[in-house]
Amino acid sequence: MRAVGADGGRDPGLWLIIAAIAGLVVWAVVDFIDPGGRQPIRPVTTSAAAEQRLPLDLLEPTALYRLLPDATRDVGRVVEVDGTVVGPADAGGFWIRDMRDHVVFIALGEQAAALMPTPGATLKVTGIIEDFPLHEQAVRYAELEGHLSDGVLVIRDIKVVPVAGGIRTSGT
Repeated sequence: MRAVGADGGRDPGLWLIIAAIAGLVVWAVVDFIDPGGRQPIRPVTTSAAAEQRLPLDLLEPTALYRLLPDATRDVGRVVEVDGTVVGPADAGGFWIRDMRDHVVFIALGEQAAALMPTPGATLKVTGIIEDFPLHEQAVRYAELEGHLSDGVLVIRDIKVVPVAGGIRTSGT
């Protein structure tokens, strides 16, 4: 098909439009491929405090069951556990069983004087995931003998250390 003008010759305006469209297509392809290797723009921080700020998702508690059964890659993350105290509690801590039958150790430490839960108490704990050293695991796991039912999954590689005010009775 030929572009024909009013005088029977070729219309240069039509070829100019076709050339412009072809140029735009080439430009779009080159921009998509990005041969210059441009780096994405990064925000500039203005203070040392801004650089040390934690990402927002680490500040909001995550339900612990979402990270299980292997939460070792989430050490340092803020989590929340709703459950029932299983077995005896002492100044070192206690075991808690959540609604999905995960049993995890809650390390009390300095908060022991503030709250000593009784077996069967329903609690909501907000705390930070920490590694659970092997020697401590063995001692604490022995406390669970006779207190576990079938079908529970005891999480032995991590423990939860409550934040200040992070242990509450459920419903508060």
